[in-house]
Amino acid sequence: IYGAPTTGKTTLLKTIFLSLGLNFTPDDVQIYVIDCGGWSTSIFSTMPHVGGIAMDCESEKIEKLEKLLLNELEARKKRFLGCHVSSLSAYRESVGNDLAAWILAVDNFPALFELYPEMENTLVTLARDGAAYGIYLLYTANSSNGVRYKVQQNIKGAVAFELMDKGDYTSLVGRMDGIFLEKITGRAVVKGKPPCMFQSAIYMAGETETERAKKLQELLGRMNAQWKGRRPERIPVMPETVRME
Repeated sequence: IYGAPTTGKTTLLKTIFLSLGLNFTPDDVQIYVIDCGGWSTSIFSTMPHVGGIAMDCESEKIEKLEKLLLNELEARKKRFLGCHVSSLSAYRESVGNDLAAWILAVDNFPALFELYPEMENTLVTLARDGAAYGIYLLYTANSSNGVRYKVQQNIKGAVAFELMDKGDYTSLVGRMDGIFLEKITGRAVVKGKPPCMFQSAIYMAGETETERAKKLQELLGRMNAQWKGRRPERIPVMPETVRME
């Protein structure tokens, strides 16, 4: 998800989270988040589909999440090999529904590269190999600058809100011949031949951000209370205080 600052990237990210949460169970979809933006995605920590949200300052949590993702990818490779399947959909058809799709969502992707450059190989691996094993990468960025080419070349889908550099549209979503992106909040184009203009939805009704956040928090609380099934593996970090017992 690309776009200039304040064009709606994080809002669309929240809409995607809530849409997944309302249409699928944690048995189907599980979400992990790295927030290098305004930390507003933390409100989703109570959604039963979310295994953990790491802020950009939480280096230990990000490191543990990286290991968790790599271990899961390796485990799925071995499992798929043993079952003679090559995709999550094929696994579910021939084996069962015991594997949820995992999503790693990163708000402000370029900032993650700047703060944790050692994660580049992991992110390239997830972009290249993850989707085949049901582990998907979803990120936001202001422009193509700062997103490594090795990652971009393995990402098939893209959404672009208003961009500062108009030349970015062609490389990110395709030739914009005859397509004029109006300055309307939430208006964007999705990658295609040709690109398709669309109006993105806001995650919750409300006149202000505070009103929307309150309604969202109430809804997520109800979802959390009502779900009694399996939940995502939590990011394994040490607690602030370790007691003797």
